[in-house]
Amino acid sequence: YDKSFYDYRKLNYQRSTRLEKTFIPTDETKQIFSKINQPLKWIVITETWCGDSAQNLPVIAKLVQLNDNIDLKIVLRDSNLEFMDLHLTNGSRAIPKLIVYDENDNELFQWGPRPVEAQNLFSLLKNAGMPKSDINKDLHLWYGRNRGKEVEKEIDYIRKSNKTFEESDEILDRNFVIDAEVILAEKNGEKIAESKPEKMQIDLTADGLAKEIIEN
Repeated sequence: YDKSFYDYRKLNYQRSTRLEKTFIPTDETKQIFSKINQPLKWIVITETWCGDSAQNLPVIAKLVQLNDNIDLKIVLRDSNLEFMDLHLTNGSRAIPKLIVYDENDNELFQWGPRPVEAQNLFSLLKNAGMPKSDINKDLHLWYGRNRGKEVEKEIDYIRKSNKTFEESDEILDRNFVIDAEVILAEKNGEKIAESKPEKMQIDLTADGLAKEIIEN
């Protein structure tokens, strides 16, 4: 018995419950998801001890509820490593990982394990030598302030980019650029690292899938 895992799960339950109560999709998101007219399967690879999952999975679940054509399934990573290894992030078994399939089990897109802004913050603090426990505190403070909106925004953009959807012809003619906020990290009142503004460009590839490009 590992009490730390119990504590993680208890804290994650509180985080998930808070988001389930407070996150409300925007009208634009509701409109985007209302256009889905084919069966889709959304699979999320996760674990109950994962803090990022606690902050992101409730948002994904709320998006799924917007259209009855979407079927959400949860896969536990540690008991399904073979499936996890098909969906690595830079060679890592990072979770949560959302994989979306059409009715013929063709993969449409992936998302995860965290929003780009959150990943930028994580990388910034890690490169600055901050202890993992302090990184997690700052990361969850970011999640608390953002309230699921970056997850929603990123999935909206990727959703729009898929050729199988009604609005694809218009969207494939251009790229989307999302401004990421400047991150200024402090520890004990002293500045430890600073990042210059970055842009996340959603580059639409020939097959209609999206890939993220970070421009420094």
